[in-house]
Amino acid sequence: MMKIMESGAVIFDFDGTLMDSYTEREFAHREVSKFLSHNIDKMGFKSDPKTMLDLISKIEIEMSDGREWNRNIWWKEVIKRYLGKTIKIPSSVLSDASLIYWNTIMERSTVYPGVISLLQNLKQSGFSLGLISDTDGLKGMKSTRISHSGLSEFFNAILVAGEDTQEVKPSIKPFIKISELLGFPPEKNIFIGDNPKTDVTGAKASGMKTIIIENTTIFFRNYVTLPDLVLKRENINDLEDSIIKILNLKSIE
Repeated sequence: MMKIMESGAVIFDFDGTLMDSYTEREFAHREVSKFLSHNIDKMGFKSDPKTMLDLISKIEIEMSDGREWNRNIWWKEVIKRYLGKTIKIPSSVLSDASLIYWNTIMERSTVYPGVISLLQNLKQSGFSLGLISDTDGLKGMKSTRISHSGLSEFFNAILVAGEDTQEVKPSIKPFIKISELLGFPPEKNIFIGDNPKTDVTGAKASGMKTIIIENTTIFFRNYVTLPDLVLKRENINDLEDSIIKILNLKSIE
């Protein structure tokens, strides 16, 4: 077993990096579409679940690009565009739609192959492990999903940006905060994510090294700041060696 001779922390993103929450996301869209369509019918409007589904998928992209994570706001905008006008929507309908969305994703998400053995190996090698993930816009939901994943036990510190800090990624503040929690200066740490826009800029600005993992199902191509390495998902077994090389650490067998 490889052991590092110097200390450092490896910090991960959650969705799209450790957990595949993207492959089944359309299923969550369908569940929300059925729910919203049913409620529009009850309000006296004519519903079309297919049109609703298309709007949900489109608005998810727009809202994510704008860093708006409150799904209640998403559904409000979906209904507004669907009807072509603003109507008063019971807050319970919006909240229930958000719960349907996140509970569906939580139940259908899976840990990517190789992740558990990777985390086990990093711990045994002597690394401290951290996790930063942006809020789901529903307080406590991201912490619930992380706990449900079974991965919490591997981490020395977990931070939900937007809840444990006021700012979400790519603000520098979540990266500084997790470094403080782990007890290492940022320059001793490396951040591993899947979205260059959110997972590289803030980490780099804090002084961390960065690695982006490319997924086959979804890949973000907007590089504002270049990572130190781009690694394909299928090469996840090479990640520990890459971390040691990028951090310029010495190791013993």
